Amino acid sequence: MPNYVVERRIEPTSHDLAYAAGIIDGEGSIYIGFGSERGRRNYRTIIEVANTKLELLFWLRDRFGGSVPPTCRKGPSLRARPVWRWTLAGLAPITRMLEGILPYLVLKRAQAVLALEFAATKEKGGRPISAENHAKRTDICTKIRALNHRGIEVVA
Repeated sequence: MPNYVVERRIEPTSHDLAYAAGIIDGEGSIYIGFGSERGRRNYRTIIEVANTKLELLFWLRDRFGGSVPPTCRKGPSLRARPVWRWTLAGLAPITRMLEGILPYLVLKRAQAVLALEFAATKEKGGRPISAENHAKRTDICTKIRALNHRGIEVVA
């Protein structure tokens, strides 16, 4: 299977960072996924944007890296346009992007802060995660999941 992950090609300007923050606030998702490998829990911080316009997703990919696989999802009706997805994963690219867009984020600011806190718990040199950092990671995952929960939000 071909590798569709692309390294950043264009250094984002401050205007690019502000625009990307708006895209993430409106169309994006910042979350921490997990699975298990060889009996150990693996965490993975991910930023995704789903959109019907490939041009927007390629714009993000060119400035922040990531991938836009050649697959799309059709909506529930036959007249719905295809929806494409840009995905950014990996500690260094995620941290670089979040640190750049954080001053401009409004709606997803809390998730970005939590994702950066999560990145700070990474053990150096591939060492196993300490019990303290494991507890921090579990707490951060719970908080970010609650922030991303779909449903009715009551605003006072």
